Amino acid sequence: MKKKFITNIVIIIIFILVLVIILLRVNEHRLLKYSIEKGILALVQQQQADGSWKMYKRNEDGIQLFNTVFSTCNILLSVGYRLPESNVQKAIDFILNLRYPSGYWDYGLEGVPIDSDDTSCCIACIAIYRPTAIVIERDISLLRSFWQEPSGPFSTWNLTTITRFFKPGPTKYQFSEDQDAVVNANILLAYFTLGVKPPQGAIEKTISLATQKVSLWYTPGILSTLHALRRCGIDVSWMLKDVYPSDKWNNIEWAHWLYVNQEEDRKDIVRCLLNTQQSDGSWFYNDWNQGCGDFWGSSSVTTAFCLEALINYEKKFM
Repeated sequence: MKKKFITNIVIIIIFILVLVIILLRVNEHRLLKYSIEKGILALVQQQQADGSWKMYKRNEDGIQLFNTVFSTCNILLSVGYRLPESNVQKAIDFILNLRYPSGYWDYGLEGVPIDSDDTSCCIACIAIYRPTAIVIERDISLLRSFWQEPSGPFSTWNLTTITRFFKPGPTKYQFSEDQDAVVNANILLAYFTLGVKPPQGAIEKTISLATQKVSLWYTPGILSTLHALRRCGIDVSWMLKDVYPSDKWNNIEWAHWLYVNQEEDRKDIVRCLLNTQQSDGSWFYNDWNQGCGDFWGSSSVTTAFCLEALINYEKKFM
């Protein structure tokens, strides 16, 4: 009799524990969904009348408003599929309106020429959200013009292209055919969204650049590289094991790490992101791009990356 009583008590305790775990999981999912919904609403509210999302430049002179096509197309690449269609198409209109007659795009800084990073991200957005505006031969040719013959990789600027389509003005920025892993990954993404194979060896060259664990133009460095590669569908788990989380990371770094990490259910990182979300659903500004003592970013960019990571986590683990 006593043994049966103890058995029943154990069963009841186990049942209660399982029920508590289920309720906690349901509540976690509810909080996550609410956070994502708030974040999407924040991005909709932050979109400007012309269809863009703001970008700021920060340096020793302070912070200046800087509207750029690059923030807009990267927000679309991160979470465009979760935004209302009217907002997406408004952003695509903005992107197309800033296209040069040559077909290229630039970063929007005076004296800075067209580049492969802006051009590839814009082409990828158009291929996804307005494919009727794609002219496949032209757009492949634009991407290919940044390939360093004969064996790659892609460069950020093509000096021949610059002299043909752009006359650089006075600027502190220096232009060379530099090789950056994030830029190369973004170009690969454009090829993939167009449904076209990149030049032979392009993927291998990009991965080789990634192993250097630095980026010329992105402040999160290796995490931006891993994020860009993962966005292309390239497995980077073997590189992630050498990246050690730090309490000094900002929200973009944590978001990129969470997005790239496909194997671990890191509820602690999710809670960290949820706890830093502002009351309006957005996240604070973090530096994202860099160059010659200048840094660029915005609340909208940080918010998009946090949402991208949280949405991916929800699909994977919830």
